[in-house]
Amino acid sequence: MHNKNLKKGKLYLVATPIGNLADITYRAISILSMVDLIATEDTRQSAKLLNYYSIKTPTFSYHKFNEKEKLDFIYNKILKGKNIALVSDAGTPSISDPGDILVNFLRDKSVDIEPIPGPSSITASLSVSGFGSKEFSFISFFPKKIGNRKDILDQFLESEKTLIFFESPKRIKKTLIFIKNYFGKNIKILICKEITKKNELISFDTIEKHVKNIEDNNLDKGEFVILLPPLKLESNNYLEIEKLMQILNKNKIPKSAVVKILSEYFDIRRNSIYNKII
Repeated sequence: MHNKNLKKGKLYLVATPIGNLADITYRAISILSMVDLIATEDTRQSAKLLNYYSIKTPTFSYHKFNEKEKLDFIYNKILKGKNIALVSDAGTPSISDPGDILVNFLRDKSVDIEPIPGPSSITASLSVSGFGSKEFSFISFFPKKIGNRKDILDQFLESEKTLIFFESPKRIKKTLIFIKNYFGKNIKILICKEITKKNELISFDTIEKHVKNIEDNNLDKGEFVILLPPLKLESNNYLEIEKLMQILNKNKIPKSAVVKILSEYFDIRRNSIYNKII
């Protein structure tokens, strides 16, 4: 039975567990029970949670392939006084999941939108990182194109922030090797996987050990959360760059030529060398 005191015509963005079904707030359960409809990324996945808590609210699919088509449907329901909750497969809607388009659409229509906070693999990973109190940047999934990857890492190095991103099990080894080649083999990063689940992985180690662990344990299911701690010049291959730079400067090579040589030899963007060394 719906609560008659619940304000009508509102969208709720409800965070759901990222693994352990017990990791959900009382308020989230209450909202999911009281709304008229639940928009869910995958009705089969959300059914596990709803059945676990005996929530009988009707659901309908809302995912990246139909989110634009569903806008008018959702808006018309809200106009008729219906309250709707949006959930993703796990975690918080709109955080690397569908939701942005709907939120912007309904905001333009002056519809009330309310977040119901809860689990997040991003904040969970940060909390066990040992550098969670630092500034950080979350970029969703790591880019596929090499040029874009280099841009991200260049910006990260210059920012001195923690970098957080997701990666798929199919690309994780290639991505880790790319990071190792960029920063050097001694860099240590945090890898989290299956957070709050039975086979939870939280490991802070070198790239080579991470790759070996992935190969030895066949970690080919579920997304990875990768955290690169704020890096200093001494922690990566810029030490080698600096040594070569000193040699070139000693031989009175023009600075513009030094930057060009270092950039091509180490395969690093020129602006990184300008900002960090010259």
